Amino acid sequence: MTEKAATTRRRSGRPKPIPFTYLPLEDQKEYYELTLNGSPSESEAMLGGLTGFYDTGGYIFGRYPSHLVHPNWRQFRDPDRYTFRSYNNYLAEQAAIVTHGTETLLATGYLECMHPGWQKALSYLAAFRFHEAGALKLWQFVQYAAASEPISYCGVEECGSRLISVHTLNRYALDLAQALPGWNDDNALELWLEDGGALAGAREYVEHELTIRDWAEGIVVDAVVAGPLYYEPILRFFAINGAAHGDVSTPTIVSSFTGLAERRLRWAKEFVRLALEVEENRPLIEEWLGRWTPRAEAALEALGPLYEQVPNPVLKAGVEADRARAAYGAVLEELGLGTLTGVTR
Repeated sequence: MTEKAATTRRRSGRPKPIPFTYLPLEDQKEYYELTLNGSPSESEAMLGGLTGFYDTGGYIFGRYPSHLVHPNWRQFRDPDRYTFRSYNNYLAEQAAIVTHGTETLLATGYLECMHPGWQKALSYLAAFRFHEAGALKLWQFVQYAAASEPISYCGVEECGSRLISVHTLNRYALDLAQALPGWNDDNALELWLEDGGALAGAREYVEHELTIRDWAEGIVVDAVVAGPLYYEPILRFFAINGAAHGDVSTPTIVSSFTGLAERRLRWAKEFVRLALEVEENRPLIEEWLGRWTPRAEAALEALGPLYEQVPNPVLKAGVEADRARAAYGAVLEELGLGTLTGVTR
């Protein structure tokens, strides 16, 4: 056995639960409780999948109404016009690009050209998979509770999107451990749980996401607020700084995540536009934005120290934060919510 192979640790056994930091004990729930113990029976699932109705006679997509109201949520239209099959094909293409690209880089030895000082930052990328796993659970709830088929289908797609990102980061960490002597992701969970660390704000945000009981709030919170305000800035940090440190694989991987996030935002904006057709929905959407924007701002600010830790910093934390706030403000303006007080633009 070579020395490099000996340093690669295989993962085995059942995953350990990740402790919550920002939620009081009484608010900590398992996933089955987050879905209101509403998992259908096998017969209900079969009948619902065929007809859209449970054998109880109730409409499958009407069990958990949102506080937002609309006469017909089925009027929602995916702006990209994806079907379940075409979106799965898109995800498969993204996964194939990442897999083929990483395998090629490993085979050709390009990863060995990476700046040694950049490797520490990659430990934070490995830790970010815990964020994606948390977001996946939110979308599992959204797709199950959503009030119409076309909205639910987009939620199912987001589950696939986040599942791919979790799997990709897991696999990438194993690839890096093989290619970079002395590097491993053993401290990934420690970095994710680090109080006051670079990912502490993102962790707080996703922990609060797991307490959401309104599927429409979940869409707004993860796609409209988190995406432009802190999620894409994290990906941008790894993509641009990676390229500046001789890392040709990380930019490819996180750029695929950015594409998925942009897709998420596109259809979420269409959902918000539909909701705003009913004027009484506006105050509640504004309330959600007012509550979640400061949390996303905190996640953005927490990233600051990362920018100074890389050997060749090509991005400035303050400039990147201003860029993210401007992007978020542009989204709000586009949706007619740009005059919302208390929201940074």
